[in-house]
Amino acid sequence: MSDNITVIKPLEGPMHGSTRVPGDKSISHRAVLFSAMAEGTSRVSGVLDSADVRSSIGAVRALGAQVSLEKQADGSLAGGITGWGAAGPSQPAEPVDCGNSGTTVRLLMGILAPWGIEVTLTGDSSLCKRPMRRITAPLMKMGARFLPEGRETLPITVHGCGLRPLTYDAPMASAQLKTAVLLAGMYASGTTTVNEPAPSRNHTELMLPEYGVATTAGACTANVTGPAQPQAGVVKAMGVKHYETLKELLADYPRFAGEVDKLKAQAELGERALKELREDVVRLAALADPQAEMKVLQNMVQHLEEPELRQLQRLYGQKAAKSYHLQLPYAQKPQSLSQEDGAFLI
Repeated sequence: MSDNITVIKPLEGPMHGSTRVPGDKSISHRAVLFSAMAEGTSRVSGVLDSADVRSSIGAVRALGAQVSLEKQADGSLAGGITGWGAAGPSQPAEPVDCGNSGTTVRLLMGILAPWGIEVTLTGDSSLCKRPMRRITAPLMKMGARFLPEGRETLPITVHGCGLRPLTYDAPMASAQLKTAVLLAGMYASGTTTVNEPAPSRNHTELMLPEYGVATTAGACTANVTGPAQPQAGVVKAMGVKHYETLKELLADYPRFAGEVDKLKAQAELGERALKELREDVVRLAALADPQAEMKVLQNMVQHLEEPELRQLQRLYGQKAAKSYHLQLPYAQKPQSLSQEDGAFLI
């Protein structure tokens, strides 16, 4: 019996090393779903490879999106998603199975509500017991129909149609409810607003502008003005920062909590340096190519990390130095100018 016992000793000092935080599941869902709605092919990376996210991937494929995501060395998914765009989702031949993913089915209700198709949404035995009324209620106020009438659990059939804008006072703070209404409101003529009794996660309000859809958000309110057709974007699903949660967990271990403070300070310093690097790339690009679309470039650099930014900095620095006869620290011999042109001059 004793041979099967594993003894785990307490740490005698701070841990050292590095790890990559997996992509946030809520952000990953939205990256897949918003890309499927968009016109054109979006490039997504850092997508969490989980059963729930794969439910979203399977659902948008069934509705006509082309998804080409491949497993990466770090375990995440990355690749291209070509959306249905202004043509709208296709009529699926059979019910769309959302597995055990509440986010998938609830956001799909808002996505499908504006389109003139009938789609039955279902899931596993657990998901089919979860309440859907809080999502269907505001969407019905906008004009969508859900059958059977009055049903509060899956399977439910969405009958899409032209929608009217809505100002909705939500009875609870729910990012899923808010997102479903905003996604439907993108296709209504006017402003759709969701007011909440308390703040909920704001992933949707932060991500939709990456697809060209403007949103307005406050602590307990968010709105979108339609009609607004999402356009393909470049999105990286990042892990959410849990600094305060980690501090709370380590409250009984002051020396380790101190290490967290140091890591946070180092991270903030790195973020400032990365922000300055991105700004420098944009300035050099303006010098190197006065015809460049600055808004496109500014958006692009927000999705690049230090190695790619350093290459762009060197490339644009070389071009600016040549054009204006400047002596810049970037004007060193390029490692592979033709490769950098092809990879980064988007």
